[in-house]
Amino acid sequence: METRHSCRTFGEEPLTLAELGEFLFRSCRIKDVYGPLRGMPYQATRRPYPTGGAAYELEVYVTAARVAGLAPGCYHYEPETHRLRLLGTTEAQRGELLTAAALSAGGDVHPDALLTFTSRFQRLQWKYRSMAYAVSLKHVGALYQTMYLVASAMKIGACGLGSGDSQTSVAAFGLDYLRESSVGEFIIGSAPAASRMLPPSDAAGSARYPGGDWGARSARLRA
Repeated sequence: METRHSCRTFGEEPLTLAELGEFLFRSCRIKDVYGPLRGMPYQATRRPYPTGGAAYELEVYVTAARVAGLAPGCYHYEPETHRLRLLGTTEAQRGELLTAAALSAGGDVHPDALLTFTSRFQRLQWKYRSMAYAVSLKHVGALYQTMYLVASAMKIGACGLGSGDSQTSVAAFGLDYLRESSVGEFIIGSAPAASRMLPPSDAAGSARYPGGDWGARSARLRA
């Protein structure tokens, strides 16, 4: 958590398909399916990040720009089988998605892959009703944090985005806007070489990292 940061510049070597696969596996795969229980109108799942009502209404779409071993294009991540399904997105639509992501990240930003999160709103509305959209945005935040921590552990670059183009994503992914549309975006890529280095260790073998002296500093905290 102390080493988590937003990375908007990426390495000379591209992200690999194996790295993308591990990243998705550790952040948003389906670990278990059960139910339905307690009046749920759907089967519930367990995944690495938390969600209200075990709804897991978020879907993940991958727009690959520079991933070694994966052809450029837009893919739907299928968490139950841990695979990517190629969509019929045009090159122009893919370019629009990546351009919007670059602008949101600050301009001259070229990620290896863009992850777009969409919400299947009806999976929440049965329980949260008028709160469903707000709940979905909270779930996006939980997924952002999970992905940030996974990226930090894997030593790859990652950055959550604050805006996106929902109309373009609906067209690019072939969605029904009222049933499923984008609610968040996240970019990843290979990190610059310096970012991949492990933190140095002292003679006793305990790793030094930002916040590593918490034990000594916490003693000074007084109510």
